[in-house]
Amino acid sequence: MYVFINGMKSVALTDVLQGVLMFFFMFLALFIIAHALNGITEGNRAVYAIKSELLSRQGVDNFFTKPKWFSYMLLFPMCVPIFTQMFMLFYTPKTSQYLKVSASLGDLEERIYQ
Repeated sequence: MYVFINGMKSVALTDVLQGVLMFFFMFLALFIIAHALNGITEGNRAVYAIKSELLSRQGVDNFFTKPKWFSYMLLFPMCVPIFTQMFMLFYTPKTSQYLKVSASLGDLEERIYQ
């Protein structure tokens, strides 16, 4: 309702608020976890002692091969529109025609990945 009433400025403020909250909780979680493990370095040492392949580029059982890494790097840019902060921008078209086009493209993407 806030976005509907206040327009593009509210979308920008919503994006900023979501970004601030995301970073705040990300750093809070990092601090709490690091504190519980007596620091990040000690936590990494403990993981390395238990299962060292978790810290290798290939991962457990060489899961991350070069083609798999490449496919993930290609997939990420195609997934950007599904992020919440990006999706909010779909509510800001000038006319209903633009909204119809973005909805059609979203439906097309969903069909491709099914």
